[in-house]
Amino acid sequence: MHPDLGSWVEFLGEKLGVNPADVPLEQLLGMTKTVAHQAVRPGAPIAAFMVGLAAGRGQLGSVAEGVEVAEKAALEFSPQQED
Repeated sequence: MHPDLGSWVEFLGEKLGVNPADVPLEQLLGMTKTVAHQAVRPGAPIAAFMVGLAAGRGQLGSVAEGVEVAEKAALEFSPQQED
């Protein structure tokens, strides 16, 4: 993990009103890695946004639950091949 990541999360958390303790860094980084390598690379930040959106809307029990769902989806995803 990058040495400045914790500082960035704290700084952004202050700006957004998010407690950095509520940010599961290792799980999110793992999920974005899985999405980028198993599904589609530009889908990684989109997946993180969608997990946050679903959690914020109360559609998940926790962010960790959303991370788990997104990781499983990335492993199941089969992109359509153009002919």
